[in-house]
Amino acid sequence: MIGVVDSRTAPGLRARPVAVPVCWAATVLVFVLVVAMQAVKGDWLPPDISVSQYGVGSTGWVFSAFLVVLGVSTLLWWTRSPRARTSLVLLVAGALGCMVTAVVRTDPGGLQQSWTAKVHMAGSVLALVCLPLGMRILLAASRAALRRAGLLVTWGSALALILLLLAAFGLDTAGLGPQDSWAMWQAVAVVLDLALLLVVGAGLTRLRPADDRVDRSTGS
Repeated sequence: MIGVVDSRTAPGLRARPVAVPVCWAATVLVFVLVVAMQAVKGDWLPPDISVSQYGVGSTGWVFSAFLVVLGVSTLLWWTRSPRARTSLVLLVAGALGCMVTAVVRTDPGGLQQSWTAKVHMAGSVLALVCLPLGMRILLAASRAALRRAGLLVTWGSALALILLLLAAFGLDTAGLGPQDSWAMWQAVAVVLDLALLLVVGAGLTRLRPADDRVDRSTGS
């Protein structure tokens, strides 16, 4: 299903494309913030406990800013693509997941016993599932090499999520113990999603004019 492009477009969507430099500025800011959130914590990927722990404490706002800008940047790139309804739905869902994860903090120490920690986890799962799928669809009109690269990264992200889920059930999927496996596969999923964001940027920046004038009524 990851490689299938939905050809249905969202009727009535005529948002003006955001300028490429603005899209890239948001993308660069995502990478600045992901480095900053690790630096202020002194905990580099893969984290000691989990990626969500970057949001705990007085420096948690950097983690929150990273997630918000990540969600926004994918939507900015969407304005420059042939806009299939499925991609918009997935990216909005992923951005909402980022927002929930940014605003609702997890428990310190990674126990995830409170209701806020459970809401935080639900938001992170939504983001980790929907964002890569939505970004993959954005590459529909890009060059073949970039489409293949996007598909490869998306499958890698999906595999990381499966191994992450198995680690959550107590399986040692990385040979590091369940907890460290959980942290490692979280980090792998995040890094792959960031790599996919770069592929999307490259694909939509390099669209030929003929590709960019896709019929919005058919999505072809």
